[in-house]
Amino acid sequence: MSCASCGAAADHWAYDHTDPNERRDDRGRPYSTDLDRYRPLCKTCHRRFDVQHMPVILCTSPGCTRPQKAKALCNAHYQAARTSDTAL
Repeated sequence: MSCASCGAAADHWAYDHTDPNERRDDRGRPYSTDLDRYRPLCKTCHRRFDVQHMPVILCTSPGCTRPQKAKALCNAHYQAARTSDTAL
């Protein structure tokens, strides 16, 4: 079967996030019991698709309004923390 996005070989069935009766698993990930809500995607397209549907979570540094990237921090605060950690 071919990837619905790029035409490469599909590796996964990906939930399309269109079910009005969407459910969540124990880790909070959305899914559907309606098999018509899934489409074949390759690994790369599946990752890209899922990232587009992830909620934006803000950096946990006080006053920062940028999105989290790693360790609950935005890129700027994460890089600052890494620099201070390696300076020790």
